[in-house]
Amino acid sequence: MPVVLRQPLTSFPDLVKRLIYSKYLLNRARLLQQEGNELASAEAVLAAHDSIEMLMRVVTDFLRTNQAPDFMKFWKVIKEETGTEPPHKNAMGRLNNLRVGFKHMGNLPNPSVVTDLMPSVAAFCADVTAQYLGHDYATVSLADLVQNAAAREKVKEAETAKTAGNIKDAILALRMAFDTLHNEARSRHKSILIQDIVFATILTPRLDATFEPLVKTLKLDKLLFNVHQLVETMNGMLLGIEPARFRRFSEITPFRSYLGLQRKVQYLWRPKCPELRPEDFDFCHQFVIDFALRLVSSR
Repeated sequence: MPVVLRQPLTSFPDLVKRLIYSKYLLNRARLLQQEGNELASAEAVLAAHDSIEMLMRVVTDFLRTNQAPDFMKFWKVIKEETGTEPPHKNAMGRLNNLRVGFKHMGNLPNPSVVTDLMPSVAAFCADVTAQYLGHDYATVSLADLVQNAAAREKVKEAETAKTAGNIKDAILALRMAFDTLHNEARSRHKSILIQDIVFATILTPRLDATFEPLVKTLKLDKLLFNVHQLVETMNGMLLGIEPARFRRFSEITPFRSYLGLQRKVQYLWRPKCPELRPEDFDFCHQFVIDFALRLVSSR
């Protein structure tokens, strides 16, 4: 039964921001858990535990009650304040035991156990947010972590499309958000980027005809294309883009071209693009948010 609230959560911007961070950590935990190996599963436990602890603190601050002295005392503190005990105590106790076992005893959790616990973690966050904060956890948008206004709107558009079940539209919107952020990053850090002068000069349409036979004989076009790819990868790393994650992001998202001053997009999905899943959206969404946060920290 929901608690009678003195004021809406939205009256407290700091608490809303911390709730967004809680969801960010939960999403990170989900992606780590999907990797399926022991170490990633252990990291998922830590991220999920941090997400829950942050949400617990938001709840106690919002209700103006005493802070729980440790993780498992949260249920007692909230029951004393509200008369109702928060749900999912047993499941969160198991998560806490996994965290203690890994962090303090060096015991790696079984990935299948972590996988089984993650729905309970998500349910705890949703139920506690609704019951004690009067807020819908599903509507908490990570887009608010994106400072670039155009990119932020695209991330919100993606989240709306995903909620409606339109995974392709959602992933296209995320790709467009990334393109906007990438353009901002390249413009801001232009001085540190490697200039691909050789590629731009030799492959220009105005190439002197006397060089064409040499280019074809030595297959310089293919060589220089590979150099161009290397330069792009290096520039991406200088902007904080991890190559393996970017490769996966590029494989999921479509080719794009932007036309005119209005930057109208034309796009083409890759011929071998697999059926897109919610997990693909989750990866692309986290990738864009992480890049946006990195862009903010580099200012």
